[in-house]
Amino acid sequence: MLYGRGWRLSGRHSFALFGLGLLGFFPRTIGVEPDLARALSCGPAAAMLVMAAAMGPISPQGRLTAWGLAVGDASYSLYLAHPFVLRPFRVLWIKVIGPRFDLIFLALAALGAVSVSLALYRVVERPISSRLQAWLKREIPRPNAQRVNFALRREA
Repeated sequence: MLYGRGWRLSGRHSFALFGLGLLGFFPRTIGVEPDLARALSCGPAAAMLVMAAAMGPISPQGRLTAWGLAVGDASYSLYLAHPFVLRPFRVLWIKVIGPRFDLIFLALAALGAVSVSLALYRVVERPISSRLQAWLKREIPRPNAQRVNFALRREA
């Protein structure tokens, strides 16, 4: 609603709000039930992250932005495919490197999962979605132009 009314955040304020949102994911649970602390801290924290992204300055159009948009488009494919990429990768890693997991494992596993999801998005998800949308546009009956008056009338 604020964005629709023209409110915007400067880059500095957006960055500060984003930082506060990240800090909100580390609740202080002294004397508070863990579930309550998580609910009280994560909800507003997530709202701050979304607000910082939505109301902040527009990112410059570059390769990093295009890559981020592509990964965002493929997020559903990533959600569905990541277990099928990460589990075999973990098994292979243990056989080749051993049970030591470090930042290199994390980076390679993430890169592999994102790469597979981008391919699945382009080859499977996007074609199926566009065909389904075209089919639905043809099959959905259009509403009639006449308006029906549903006003209650008192009979005499």
